[in-house]
Amino acid sequence: MVKTKKEINPFEIVLFVILSVYSLILISLFVWAIFASFMKVETFKENPLAFFKDFEIKNYIDMFSEESGIALVYKDRTGETVYGYFSQLINSLIYAGGGGIFQTFAVAAVAYCTSRYKGIVSSIINMIVIVTMILPIVGTLPSLLDLMKDMGVHDTWIGVFMQRFGFCNAYYLIFYAGFSSLSWEYAESAFIDGASHFTVFVRIMLPLVKTLLVTVFILFFVQYWNDYQTPWMLLPSIPTAARGLYHYLYDKTDLHRDAVPKQIAAGVVLFVPIFIIFVVFRDKIMGNLTEGGIKG
Repeated sequence: MVKTKKEINPFEIVLFVILSVYSLILISLFVWAIFASFMKVETFKENPLAFFKDFEIKNYIDMFSEESGIALVYKDRTGETVYGYFSQLINSLIYAGGGGIFQTFAVAAVAYCTSRYKGIVSSIINMIVIVTMILPIVGTLPSLLDLMKDMGVHDTWIGVFMQRFGFCNAYYLIFYAGFSSLSWEYAESAFIDGASHFTVFVRIMLPLVKTLLVTVFILFFVQYWNDYQTPWMLLPSIPTAARGLYHYLYDKTDLHRDAVPKQIAAGVVLFVPIFIIFVVFRDKIMGNLTEGGIKG
């Protein structure tokens, strides 16, 4: 059997060179950030590229102190509460993990109902999703804040998780396609045995799309982990790590203005969990989200 030599496309060569240079720049910046996070402030001011000079771990130790620049202090009627970086990371874990779970379940539930129970309501929901994805919806935050304050859930975890029960995003379409591709014979067999619609959804249909569930949850988790604006507005007295890092980066006081190595160290710590998640679940994240739940 004679193998034919594949012709080299000039466009592919140019694209490869561009992506290689771009990747090299990103990797170089990341390596520099790692080394810079271990530098003394004075050494960094003298030479930001002095990689192995005055190499120490003090920046990471000081970062988790309640006296560090990234710590945030809140005062209320009960007293004063100090949120160090460790507490902020815990808040981020709750915010990103809880928000990812609630929104993944909400999107999957609505997509399942509209894909399996056809009717005018399902058509309206599909139309709403498409319209909200096409049209830029802006200016809703003030109304959302007023609504949450009127309900008494502003600045609470309950209010934030309630706000995550949304389904108007691209993942709705992916779940809709995934549930539509599943065989309905499993559900019919369960109905004969006396199972309810909720039982069929939770115990039969969701396990069939568990790969899709995990993938969407990871994507939501990464999105919420890096989000500082939403918790800043909805959880003003419960800071997340992204919120603390934003405050630390843009703090213009003389105490923290020149503490660049410590700011970089805080960014590295915030990046590490996302990097670990990507390494562990890279096949799922980079895979095809539209893959069906049943395989032969």
